[in-house]
Amino acid sequence: MLQKSPFVEDGEQQLPALQTTLRRFRHASGATHLHFDNVDAHRAFCVGFRTSPSDSTGLPHILEHIALCGSQRYPVRDPFFMMLRRSLQTFMNAMTYPDRTCYPFATQNRQDFFNLLGIYLDATFEPQLSAMDFAQEGWRLAPKGEDWCIKGVVYNEMKGAMADSDSQVWDALGRQLLPDTCYRHNSGGSPLAIPTLAHGDLVAFHRRTYCAANACFATWGDIPLAEVQASFADYCERHPGSAVELPELQAPLDAPQRLDIPVPFQAGQDERDVTLTGRTWVWGDSADIDQVLLGELTDQLLLGHAAAPLRLALEHSALGRSASGSGYQAYLRNGIFTAELSGMEAAQQEALFSLLDSELPKIRDRGFSREELDNALHQLELRRRRIGGDGMPFGLIQCLRAIGVWCCGGDVLPALDQEQALQRLHHLAADFNFWPGFIQAQLIDNPHRADFTCQPDAGWEARFDQQEAALTKNLVSGLSATELAQRRDDDEELNRRQMAPMNLESLPDLDLRDIPAERPFASGLALDAGLTSYRCATGGITSCHLAYPLGFISSADLPFLQTAVGVVGKLGFGDADYQAAARLLDACCGGISAQVELASDRQDLNRVQAFAVFTIHGLDSRIEEWLPLLQQALQGQRFDETLRLRELLLASLSHLNDSIIQAGHSLAAAAAQQGFPGLSGFMHQWSGLGRRNSLRQLLVDQAQPEAALQTYASACQEILTRIRSHAPHLALIHDHDDRQRLQQLVRGLWPQPSNGVPAISELRFPSPQAPYQAQAFVLPTPVNFNAMALSTVPAEHADAPALAVACRYLTHERLHRQIREQGGAYGASASLQSATGTVTLTSYRDPRLADTFAELSDGLLWLHQAQLEAQALKEAKLSLIASIDNPLSPSGEARRSWLMGLIGHRPERLNVFRQRLLAVTVADIHRAAQAHLQPQQAQRATVTNLERAEQSGMNWQVITL
Repeated sequence: MLQKSPFVEDGEQQLPALQTTLRRFRHASGATHLHFDNVDAHRAFCVGFRTSPSDSTGLPHILEHIALCGSQRYPVRDPFFMMLRRSLQTFMNAMTYPDRTCYPFATQNRQDFFNLLGIYLDATFEPQLSAMDFAQEGWRLAPKGEDWCIKGVVYNEMKGAMADSDSQVWDALGRQLLPDTCYRHNSGGSPLAIPTLAHGDLVAFHRRTYCAANACFATWGDIPLAEVQASFADYCERHPGSAVELPELQAPLDAPQRLDIPVPFQAGQDERDVTLTGRTWVWGDSADIDQVLLGELTDQLLLGHAAAPLRLALEHSALGRSASGSGYQAYLRNGIFTAELSGMEAAQQEALFSLLDSELPKIRDRGFSREELDNALHQLELRRRRIGGDGMPFGLIQCLRAIGVWCCGGDVLPALDQEQALQRLHHLAADFNFWPGFIQAQLIDNPHRADFTCQPDAGWEARFDQQEAALTKNLVSGLSATELAQRRDDDEELNRRQMAPMNLESLPDLDLRDIPAERPFASGLALDAGLTSYRCATGGITSCHLAYPLGFISSADLPFLQTAVGVVGKLGFGDADYQAAARLLDACCGGISAQVELASDRQDLNRVQAFAVFTIHGLDSRIEEWLPLLQQALQGQRFDETLRLRELLLASLSHLNDSIIQAGHSLAAAAAQQGFPGLSGFMHQWSGLGRRNSLRQLLVDQAQPEAALQTYASACQEILTRIRSHAPHLALIHDHDDRQRLQQLVRGLWPQPSNGVPAISELRFPSPQAPYQAQAFVLPTPVNFNAMALSTVPAEHADAPALAVACRYLTHERLHRQIREQGGAYGASASLQSATGTVTLTSYRDPRLADTFAELSDGLLWLHQAQLEAQALKEAKLSLIASIDNPLSPSGEARRSWLMGLIGHRPERLNVFRQRLLAVTVADIHRAAQAHLQPQQAQRATVTNLERAEQSGMNWQVITL
């Protein structure tokens, strides 16, 4: 007899576009369970709690960290990070939003699902919340010789997170535009406010918010519902609690606001690298799917493509570098719409507001044609129907979306039924008289808005240091000698605790026998030579991919190759200028994307294989309209629109600037590989800070920029001409079985099969004339992004699997403890990049510089003779296999399988690597580490500030960003 579920079902909604049924259940305690019922074996889980902050101490964020530091059932110092080693998870994390906290995971292994479910439920409902974990993860007053300083993982994380213009702007906008809501506070934590948070406040906040009445569980896939709900109910019955208030909806403000925001800046920087200028409006309720879709449609109409009127006005103004931050967002309770430009000169920022004041009435008066409305609705439908999952498992995306609606008090079932909501939007948009009044009300007359400018502040960093020093002094002065002595004792106790071995007997585990013998790969059907078809779930969207082999490209072409390929479909083609081309693509498809795919040879690092890959996608029902556009764009691509080309390159420069604070460790790692053989040696110039500097020289530093740009465009055009003179390999990805029709369409446009042009051989940027000197890229940042790199062996070398396992073991057993737990960095890791044969060691948002590099070097030496226990060796292998087996979306898997086949990385070869990895022994690790991981052979780079670089004693070549 089946046991009755403790949850009662109170509604369901068929979601055909997602190939699932959404079922809603409720527990007597008030807990909600949302289950996406389908047969997907890629199972997902998330539990979310409303955690609206009442200050900027970072309480929700710090609680998120500490909840994962041990629980009643799993009294282990660090069960979350330990389970990353003991699991075949495809995603594990925790996220603090401005109004909620979510704990998601996904896995393809049934036993693993229940292992992780137990960890997550106990961590959230019954965490230990020890004062020691608060000191490690949150903040503590710690001795620094005879002096004192503030330490803590979240404290250092937020010092780094708040050190760029974007963060400063959005922090200020929240305070100014949403003053009566939780969004006026920084849920992650303002660095100078974090040290005012007490441990007791955190414990009380957990008790109030992490309870059943304030919880929403979301699950996806093929799970035994009754068994899972019984696990939920066990905790719900012990911790019923009371629901907290919904996140507030800000009442409209009656007067426009003005914000002049100081942002970090240092002497020698270009002020345009830090300026961000714009106008932000508030309207709508994100809990209402109709208002959200209306906001998204407005975004598409005004900004959705190069010829959209507001984007055209912003980008054509020549006032700034990029409008990429513009658009509608529904991640807060109130809807937010922004029109902004990055990269403006400080003295010109006011001109943007005059531009908006003049252009918006023109847009209102002109209105939108039936064609524009139909095209915008078509694009919105494409985005909503597309089955993604390349960045995060698709099921988990839906779980997080559902919890977001629940958090704001929305009705989840209709909110996720995009088909009905889109029908209502079609009806609304059909009324031509609606749009002038809407634009007048929401963008012209709406007083609930703010104009903001960034003021480059050369004193920002020094002022923060002074404020931090004053705060530290104040904390110290408030303690007696006895209390300070106790703080020293506590810090020593924390160090002993961090170094002590953990008793892991309570944690669940997997065996190597639980690992699938092979990783599955998408299989395609060869329709003819050079044309492969893949059938998978795509939501009715078909995509066509062309790959041109680049065996004829030389090193001299490399500075131009990325642009030559990447601008296809973004400039005009044939008789159409870029605006007409944008309208044409917008009318019938999801657009053209293009990039160069690079891969090192698996046997010889000096050989780099490369393809120019061009993709177009759209609804299958309209493929006859959109497929010819890719052929037309390739054959007729124009390079005479140099002003538009400049706009595109400036947007790339702006993107690279924005990535420094968010991905500084990756940029430092690329810099540390300069001069290495093959692919790794030119990634700094290809996509890192070297690329940023090249773009600056082209766009900013030229004495005759127009002439330089015309020369650059001519070189790009010549390269594309050579590329398209060959026949491409083709792939079709779709969800129907009418392959013959697709083959006829494709061969009507590209009749010749691929002619076997070879891949690139021995392609590299010129080696540096002098030996590499460690480089420090400096800007105003209160934390460091450190990297060390060694060139090792290609993927099929006998030592490659051992190096991969060794790096994972080094991360688990040394770097995580020394650099994150003890040093206070947000993260530290070592990894073998099999695509380049490079071992990289990095730290992220790290308060230390020289000490971290010393520990990275010591870690390499430690590997030479490290005594690996069998459990630790197994965990290193498990976590590696989890990363290798992590799937993409169905279409992403198909595309990857096709590209791997082109470069010879076929499934059988990759599965052999998996087997070799599982066979690695301790002796293999010692041998490989001694042969390839010598610290004196490593190259180093860091993103830091000038003072720390000069005081580190590390003989940096200093480069101002």
